[in-house]
Amino acid sequence: MQTDEMLAQLTEMFGDYMDQTRIATAVLCNKDLESCIEFLLKDDAKEVAQPQSTSTGAIKKTVPPKSNDFASFLKGGNQQFGVLPQRPNSRGGRGDDYPPNFAEIVEMISKGLRVMVLMRGPPGSGKSHLARALIDKTLGNSDYRNHVFGADDYFLVNGVYRWQPDRLDDAHRFNQSNVRNKAIAGWSPIVV
Repeated sequence: MQTDEMLAQLTEMFGDYMDQTRIATAVLCNKDLESCIEFLLKDDAKEVAQPQSTSTGAIKKTVPPKSNDFASFLKGGNQQFGVLPQRPNSRGGRGDDYPPNFAEIVEMISKGLRVMVLMRGPPGSGKSHLARALIDKTLGNSDYRNHVFGADDYFLVNGVYRWQPDRLDDAHRFNQSNVRNKAIAGWSPIVV
């Protein structure tokens, strides 16, 4: 996914309650949309967890606001933006970060069995990361779109996520149809 597409999706998801500079920093520090979302959610949780400083009653010095537009950031003209250091990948590809049955599923796929994995969990819990890890481990550089399916795919329009709650039934039918077609065509693994 292109940087501007990720920025647009993240702004749509987080823009109402998060500063644009934080979203832009997430895009610059992470390679894919899932990592950006995890970065922003963890960063937001840290901010909420920090205790608020108590007031000493002193009068604060007012500082005129500076321009925080993204175009200035890209041009390098606004040096107040800081790029956060790249965090090491918490998963790191180690087998102990995967569920206990991960190796068994990889082995079944390696033996040529047709496998379909159904995943459930809250947003940001790592379902997409785990699905991509399974494809990488078993097929190498394969196109995830042929193996990983979710109802969210229905809401992606020209690379931008457009959530429409009243279309959720359509999204599930769309997803079910895509999965059925791939299964009939013999694709494996399929992760839903």
